Amino acid sequence: MAFNATTTVAGSGQVASLLATYFEKVMLETFDLNLVYHKQGMQHTMPKGRGKTVRFNGFKRLAGKVGALSEAVVPDAIVLSTRYVEATVKQFGGYVIISDLLDFTAALDVHAGAVERISVDEAEAIDTFVRNKCLSDSDAEYPGSGTMSTWWNAKNGGFSCSYFSAGLDDDATFALAQSRFSTIGAAITDGYGMTLKKILRGVTFLRKMNVPTFEDKKYHLIMHPTVELDLIINDPDYRAWNQYTQPEKIENASVGSKIAGVGFYTSQNCYTFSAIAGSTTIPTAYFSTLLGKDALIVSKIDGEFKSYVTTMQPDKADPLGQYYTVGAKGYVAAVAQNLSAALNLVTFSNL
Repeated sequence: MAFNATTTVAGSGQVASLLATYFEKVMLETFDLNLVYHKQGMQHTMPKGRGKTVRFNGFKRLAGKVGALSEAVVPDAIVLSTRYVEATVKQFGGYVIISDLLDFTAALDVHAGAVERISVDEAEAIDTFVRNKCLSDSDAEYPGSGTMSTWWNAKNGGFSCSYFSAGLDDDATFALAQSRFSTIGAAITDGYGMTLKKILRGVTFLRKMNVPTFEDKKYHLIMHPTVELDLIINDPDYRAWNQYTQPEKIENASVGSKIAGVGFYTSQNCYTFSAIAGSTTIPTAYFSTLLGKDALIVSKIDGEFKSYVTTMQPDKADPLGQYYTVGAKGYVAAVAQNLSAALNLVTFSNL
């Protein structure tokens, strides 16, 4: 995934130009390493001058089907149509203040470190924003079970959430799933955590909906590191699958990059909550998002994010030139455009 950002440095001359190039490189590398959810979306250019709500277009599935032809008989035309989804543009940004004393005494490269840390926070904010779009059209956070019923089955614009019980039954309703959750307590046993069978059940759901895979011919699953570890050490099917063919996965405590037609990605930014009404020992629920190719649309990062560095120039606010600032800002839009092309798998863990 290619990123492009620009840097503005207050000042002039060769030094300012070199700083701009250097900070841009740091920002690009940091974004590429830390964005997970954003990378799973179809990349569209952000239309400018269209207001705070932008429209993304795409093709619908064909209304008819290609069939066998009869000799000398002209077939009916298949209608090609498009659809559009709308997304609200969000701006993210922040900056840090660096004193001349810190700049003079620090053993580390303060400039690069500041740009890197700001870029890490920017990436986390962007990914949180995109992650929330997987759950709901709302930009708010979703703590607690009290608000879950409003978006459990994509009622509020996000992908459906499914909890598969030990028998792989889909507790499709929020009320039924919550009643099961509330009885778990501290006894999080087989059937509540992530398993290979549950992943395969999710894959089957997407295949039945004829959801296309990504370019690597796999669906993509984003899971929390705790869910990854739970899968490795607690699921006998996963261990049996890998212990002879790919034992290095177990040795490295990593599920690897692919299995059963699924590409795996980990993110500590996956949504979790632990406010289950009625449970004496509150477990933590983890939401792992399984996506097909056209589930999400996101705006490209290219050219939309800039880093800013102000040099230590005396002015009325800083008469002695004792500090300078390093910051970044940019614009992002994201929307769940095909609600049948992804699924949030809800599991528990006591790790």
